[in-house]
Order: sequence, then structure tokens, then C-alpha cells
Amino acid sequence: MEVDDSYKSTIYHSIQNFPTLITNPYSVVNTRFTYTTSSGLIDVAVFGTNLTNKIYLTNGIGIGSLGYDEGYYSRPASGASPSRSASRQRTDGERRAAGV
Repeated sequence: MEVDDSYKSTIYHSIQNFPTLITNPYSVVNTRFTYTTSSGLIDVAVFGTNLTNKIYLTNGIGIGSLGYDEGYYSRPASGASPSRSASRQRTDGERRAAGV
């Protein structure tokens, strides 16, 4: 199981420090749990990102002379359960045990 936390302090997205393009400090928590079978042939994972569903400004552009600011915001909390099966060649011992 993996859990990580990312903390960002105040971020200014414009050189003029427009108040509409300032991101206040925030923290984002992500997690991942992986189960691998004893044979190592199958991995099953479940993960979640931005678990606290924190909305924060990720980028922005300010055109002060036009009185225009545009901001881009974080993705909401999400998760998935991708799985992978590893393909590998059997060893001679495994082939004999399987009767192949």
C-alpha cells in the first residue's frame, strides 16, 4: 500500500501577482493498493487521486490591459482499479509440474 501527500505553498501564476491568479497553500493525498498473486502472474491494483477532492488553481493567464484572467483548475477526486497480468515463460520445473 502506498500513500503520498503533496504540499504546495502559495503559488503566483502571473508576474503581476493578480489576486485572481494566486493559489493558496494546499495539500493533495493519493493512494494505491496492489495485490500480487503468489505466482506473480497477476497484479490487481486500486488507486485514488486527490482523495480530499481539493479544488485548486493549477495554471492561469492574466491579460491585465484587457481586464481578463483565465484560470485552470485541478481534477476532482478519482480512482480506478486497473489490473495487469504478467506474461512470462514457464520454467522447465513448472512445465513438468503442470504435465506440459
